[in-house]
Amino acid sequence: MVTLVPDTCNTVGGFGQRLLFILAQGSVRSVPLPAQAGSPVAPFGTCAPGSNSLMPCGSDACWLDEGVNAMMRMDPAGGPMATIPLQGSLTSPVDVAFDGSNFYTIGGNSSVTAWLGRMALDGSGFTILATMPASGGGSVAVDDACVYWGNALGIFSLAKSAAGPFAQQ
Repeated sequence: MVTLVPDTCNTVGGFGQRLLFILAQGSVRSVPLPAQAGSPVAPFGTCAPGSNSLMPCGSDACWLDEGVNAMMRMDPAGGPMATIPLQGSLTSPVDVAFDGSNFYTIGGNSSVTAWLGRMALDGSGFTILATMPASGGGSVAVDDACVYWGNALGIFSLAKSAAGPFAQQ
């Protein structure tokens, strides 16, 4: 086992020849792969503390920045971070998945209602696919045909092409 950074890490992802990670306080950093003890750590900037769900989105890296209710996007080799705001008055995203074209997010906008939404990579075209009773969290996944989500009420699926909104009971 090799300790790369002696700090609390929220999320980590491999991108080509780089390991990108976001520390608990919001510092975005990278090391070359294969990582070894003493590998040089490159600071890439900061985002809101608690950011998570680091994933590839095209040739870039994207992650959910709950602090600003947005997706963040950057070249994993370095470069400026771009903010992709989540559309509308929706707040509190808790998870996100990407299918190569669209982000699928799950979250809530009140203590009563939660939502599943779809948004293009450039931030346009946000569509609520499903509403559901708030259940204190959730998770989302996507494959070639469907988007799946799980919460305290079960595991559900919907065709990615669905127009919505549908009400999960």
